[in-house]
Amino acid sequence: MVNLKIKKKGTKYKVAAIAICSVLLFFLSSKIIFNAPDEEKFTPLGTPINFNFGSAKMTDHIFFSEDNILEIDFTLEQGTSDMPPKITSIIKEKTNQKKQYNPELIKVKDSFYILFIKGLPKNWKTVSIELKDENADQSVQQKKFYVTANKVKNKSVFVKKTKDFYEEKFIQVQVKDAHTLIENEIEKQKKLSNDIAMIKAQNQSLKEEIEYQISDEKRQTESKIQSNNSKIDTKEKEVSESKSLTSELHEKIRLLEKRKSELVVN
Repeated sequence: MVNLKIKKKGTKYKVAAIAICSVLLFFLSSKIIFNAPDEEKFTPLGTPINFNFGSAKMTDHIFFSEDNILEIDFTLEQGTSDMPPKITSIIKEKTNQKKQYNPELIKVKDSFYILFIKGLPKNWKTVSIELKDENADQSVQQKKFYVTANKVKNKSVFVKKTKDFYEEKFIQVQVKDAHTLIENEIEKQKKLSNDIAMIKAQNQSLKEEIEYQISDEKRQTESKIQSNNSKIDTKEKEVSESKSLTSELHEKIRLLEKRKSELVVN
């Protein structure tokens, strides 16, 4: 009788466990099947995305809550086409995919644009931005930028700015990118210099070993030293090229700052 009660109790636990697992599995599969996480899709600033004209990357995004305007700044890098791109955009919002938007696209420079999206739903979640060149191959599979409401900068009131204001923003992006490249080149130079020092130290050790080596060993050691010398020459050339690039980047920053000082920003 006791054994029967234990068996019945064990069966109840098994049924309960199966029921709980089934519920969890249902919610998990529902999330996968219905897959609402377009709202979770987000393109970090500075991430290159390929389009039919080349690539582009967002440099800033701001939502002006009182005016319901989303501003997207992006840089453009043209591909192999000889013709300047004629950029257009297709905007979709997660909560209402059927709604059509008529965004305002401002070309600040050939490689810098500002996109204004108006009339988003009050509680908008995710906006997808598809850019394309009307003069390019339309059969190319298009990717998109994704911007989520909880990850954009928020400001209250939109104030119309001059073109100089947006050019200044572009200059700030370029200066920041140049500084990043300079830092990368300096790290590269340090690594190359360390490599050269290590190879030279090895050569010095090999030269000392030659004094008590027999003929075959000497030939092998001399060959190794020659090979190392070639490596040193290659790395020293890379250091020289890197230093030249660093100098050019510093000059670019100087010219950008000069241009920035000439702008009239309101």
